[in-house]
Amino acid sequence: MSGKKEKWKVIAKDANSPLLRNKIWVDSLGLWPDLFDLPTPKLGIVSRNDQIEYVAVTSTWKKAGEVFFQRIRQTPKVLEEAIEKSVAWGEELNRFTQTFFDSSLESATAEELVAYYKKFAELQSREYACGVLLPLLDVENPFMETELSAFLKSKLEGAKLDDAYATFTYPAFDSVAQEQEKSLLSLYAELLKKPGLAQIISKESPQQALEYLKRTHPLEFGKLSSHAKKYCWVYYVYSGPAYTEQEFMEFISDYARRSVDPLRELEEKKRKREENEGKKRKYLEELKPDEFNAEILRLTPLVVWAKPRRKDYQSKSYYHAEKLMREIARRLSITLDQARSAPIEMLENALENGGKVNESKLREIKRIHACIPTDIYGTMILIGNEASEFVLEQVEEKAGASEAAEIKGTCASGGTPVRGTVKIINSPDQLGKMNYGDVLVSVATTPSIVTAMKKAAAIVTDQGGLTCHAAIVSRELGVPCVVGTKIATASLKDGDLVEVDAMKGIVRKLENSG
Repeated sequence: MSGKKEKWKVIAKDANSPLLRNKIWVDSLGLWPDLFDLPTPKLGIVSRNDQIEYVAVTSTWKKAGEVFFQRIRQTPKVLEEAIEKSVAWGEELNRFTQTFFDSSLESATAEELVAYYKKFAELQSREYACGVLLPLLDVENPFMETELSAFLKSKLEGAKLDDAYATFTYPAFDSVAQEQEKSLLSLYAELLKKPGLAQIISKESPQQALEYLKRTHPLEFGKLSSHAKKYCWVYYVYSGPAYTEQEFMEFISDYARRSVDPLRELEEKKRKREENEGKKRKYLEELKPDEFNAEILRLTPLVVWAKPRRKDYQSKSYYHAEKLMREIARRLSITLDQARSAPIEMLENALENGGKVNESKLREIKRIHACIPTDIYGTMILIGNEASEFVLEQVEEKAGASEAAEIKGTCASGGTPVRGTVKIINSPDQLGKMNYGDVLVSVATTPSIVTAMKKAAAIVTDQGGLTCHAAIVSRELGVPCVVGTKIATASLKDGDLVEVDAMKGIVRKLENSG
């Protein structure tokens, strides 16, 4: 052994993630020993203008995975218990944040605002402890996928193998995003019954259609407003914005553009779930799994459902927390963005003791900061030059982009090969460049870019496995998808023409036609 200190490596990326969220996320890992009797992995976050990289000392991440995997192999119910905790804690988190969301925060004392913030951070961190545990299943050789594939390949082959895999990776229940879509389809079916309204929706812009609806059909506009109020947070993620009637009308306009029959679509969704349940029963009879593999077959659909459901709970609570952060920002005469960038100690001092917020420091935090776990101090926040030095000295330099004409990954959603123009989409501010028929390429998709995913001819990601967000949404949309390429966003650029052969997990660069 040379004794050389292991460097941190970038293992994932994300967007629109301010200090408010980044510290909470890193804090959550310190809860693993008490909550799950697992070693704490060294994972941190490096942020540049809210665009983040997750960094890890990968040996510690792998070690935690090995311990967790061995525990699941011995007692598969351990995984189910983690899912149950995630649901229970997520519901508790939402109940708490709903209390201050429903309150008149203008009359709250400074101490009460700080207490709300700290309790929110505590409950959110606990939910992240489960939230990070489930993606641990995807590290290196994804546990559920590896175990499921090995068993199915020992029993089946060819098209039947692919069908069985798709059957057992179908989510056990609907996500909130799916519930929202069903509700919106039902509303769209009502709108189509109104004389002339279908033509307005299909011919005019979403904004014009919305104005027409508000002016001529106030009852139906009220239903759309109620829908927006109920589901405005579904695509909020960490910092929004919350959806309004405008965004949901854009979804309705998309249905019109694609000639979607809402009642037929709803019936098809119901039929697909019922058909999938029937196929699961038949495959279980045919496969005759042993006790362990029977649990893997039972738990995989739960895992596929639980990962986005956990994000649903957190997205709703971050939406609630916006009201709290806005009130804090108002009292301190700073922006919402600055409030989200400020350490809690700075906010607490300013609110309770009349101190001032250091806006110069907030600008540095926004420019670059790092949240890194330490054995002594918990989560250490590095700001500005200190964060830059950490990246330079301790984070391993990333390999350059591949020049290969073919990029290989894993088929997450099949289909015939499609061609399209590449659009790199990693955050909501990039949605405007996505056109219908483009190939969406992303580090890893999130709920905040679903509107772009709906337009895609195919979806390609650097990260993820068959239970990741891109895989789940692409199967819902019936869009070909290749995940886990590692290099797609580094190898491709906006405007490249590619062919996506999802069944083979291959993305080919083509000569642009000019």
